[in-house]
This record gives sequence, structure tokens and C-alpha cells, in this order.
Amino acid sequence: MGVHVDDMLILDSDDKAMAEFKREFGQKFDITDLGELKQIVGFKAQRDLKKGIIHLTQTQYVGNRFGMSKSTPVKMPLVSRS
Repeated sequence: MGVHVDDMLILDSDDKAMAEFKREFGQKFDITDLGELKQIVGFKAQRDLKKGIIHLTQTQYVGNRFGMSKSTPVKMPLVSRS
């Protein structure tokens, strides 16, 4: 479980255990289950169930925060032009 202010992320390989946790937690606190993870605290999340991975990115945040929304990405390391 990860918690940041009013955002919470619960991960469990056992669906029954996770449902029970959410039920018990919901009896003590007012919660809203938003379902499948798509975004949390500025991170965009993409799951690959076959590989068992979660890919997190902050592309939109970085673009807006640092004025890079119109930048042109390049492969690294840069190719020498001399």
C-alpha cells in the first residue's frame, strides 16, 4: 500500500485479500475505489499483465513544470555532428 495525502494505492496478488482489506478499511474511513490504476500523484501508470510490470511516467508533469511540452526528444547519447 502506498499513501500520499489523500491518494492510496493498494497492490496485492490475492484478489480476495485485497477485497477484504478494502471492505474493512471502508468501514472505518470514507473511501472511493477508482478501480484499475491509471494515474497517481502525477504519475501515469500502464500495466503489462503478461510481463507482470507497471510502467510509471511523468511526461505531462515534466513538460508543464519545466516548460518542455514543445521540446523535441532525441536518442541518447547524441550523435556527434563535427
